[in-house]
Amino acid sequence: DGRDGGSDDGEGTDAAAAAVVVVKCGVAAGYDLVSSPEHCRQLARTGAELLLVPGSIECGSNSWGERVARRALPARAMENGLHVLCANYEGTPTPTGASSSSSEEASAALAAGSFVGVSAIISPDGEELIRAP
Repeated sequence: DGRDGGSDDGEGTDAAAAAVVVVKCGVAAGYDLVSSPEHCRQLARTGAELLLVPGSIECGSNSWGERVARRALPARAMENGLHVLCANYEGTPTPTGASSSSSEEASAALAAGSFVGVSAIISPDGEELIRAP
């Protein structure tokens, strides 16, 4: 009938609807995940059901970042009975498209090194449900 903005000839756009589940989320950024496990515990106490961990965990010569990603994520999930979703950078940053005003930022990003990747979703029992490289 054309109500979705498309044509009636079957070649227009089709509208789609999806049910959305509301989840109370908490965020552990930076070193909150590792050096301050109490931060994650407080989020759980205040009702968080999902712990979001935006990351830029770097690779190191002793692979500290890899250990953090592989051990701390499941530990925080199990300690607090939460799902943990970690989205981490992967690879080496480049100064592509950097303007002259941001050249210092681009240089700093390159000096920072490579990021470990290993974005993942961890269940409350510490099991990896899915992991990106």
